[in-house]
Amino acid sequence: MTSTEERAPKFAFLVTSKTWYELENKLLLMHQPLRKLLNEHIDLANYGSSVENILFIFVAQKENEEEGFHEDYIQYDGERKELIIQHDINYDVIYNIPPEELKNFIALSYLQGLEKLILQEDYENEETGSVEKTFTIENFDFPKLLKHIEHLFQENDWLIAKPVEE
Repeated sequence: MTSTEERAPKFAFLVTSKTWYELENKLLLMHQPLRKLLNEHIDLANYGSSVENILFIFVAQKENEEEGFHEDYIQYDGERKELIIQHDINYDVIYNIPPEELKNFIALSYLQGLEKLILQEDYENEETGSVEKTFTIENFDFPKLLKHIEHLFQENDWLIAKPVEE
């Protein structure tokens, strides 16, 4: 290992976005504080051994774009213990939201993306005929993580009682 690799910080939580230039600066201002808050207060090892990194991608696309341009998805790499969550957020809300409400909207959107891991719909596996969850990661307590992140957001004024309407 080189000395550069030894000094490079390893972040468990990474945050980015895909959007149009009109929203780029607005969302970029949220990436670093959100990533810092999560990395300083949440240790993924406390929730299990299957996830060491979570990359969360906010996607704000214009309503008139082709459907499916950037759909919500969840991807898990068990070998790298990396989880990627891409979550669609409303372009018009982000564009028009007052700055004082942006943190709340981002916090709610982050929690909604994580909830997808918990509140998954059952589907019928065509090959086996059995009913399965759309996504499963063994040895990781997502409900506990979600609860702790929600509490962290509330303690640090990222989440307020009144949700931003889409």
